Amino acid sequence: MTSLDGDGIDLGGCGGCSFGCAVACADGRRDRAEQARRTLVASGVALFFLAVVPGLVAGAVVVQAAAIAAASCGAAVAGSAAVAVRRGRPRGDRPARFAYRVLPVAVALMVLTWAAAVVAHLTD
Repeated sequence: MTSLDGDGIDLGGCGGCSFGCAVACADGRRDRAEQARRTLVASGVALFFLAVVPGLVAGAVVVQAAAIAAASCGAAVAGSAAVAVRRGRPRGDRPARFAYRVLPVAVALMVLTWAAAVVAHLTD
């Protein structure tokens, strides 16, 4: 999300370096890092729910296992980012970096879960 006045958090992060930089932003603006961390919390919650749905719908054990793994990663992202928001800067930098690093794994597992659910549905 961006705004015309430059106060929004976008995936370009601090000065365009990256979202990971915005998670532990060194530009001195506390609100920028907090907004980035809140975005991580929301992303983790969304990944959790997006991973749980195919696990509940599909009856295949492989889909359910992938859903559990993806939901666990999503919960780890949300939980770590929430800890980072609560601790603030700089004490919350370590959990924020952890959440940022687990996020792509959670996304990949969520996509794998949905793909496995589609394959399971087509082969029934």
